[in-house]
Amino acid sequence: RWLKERRRCPVCSQACGALFGTGPNLGTMSWHCERSNLPGYPGFGTVVVNFAIPASTDESGTQYNGRSVTAYLPNQPTGRHVLELFA
Repeated sequence: RWLKERRRCPVCSQACGALFGTGPNLGTMSWHCERSNLPGYPGFGTVVVNFAIPASTDESGTQYNGRSVTAYLPNQPTGRHVLELFA
């Protein structure tokens, strides 16, 4: 399912197959750990992931508004694996 939706390898980010559409190619991701726990994951702590995408224009001239998004992952093997997929 991952390759069908993303068309990129989740490990190395290599493009797989034809990519459709365009979008901003700028942005940053940062993360840090907190001691607080997520519901359903007592005792693990939390990985807080921040995405910041500035307003920009893609190659076709389409303008995009900037946005910031915060995600929360449990600081355990599955949550850290998901974090690696974003890197």
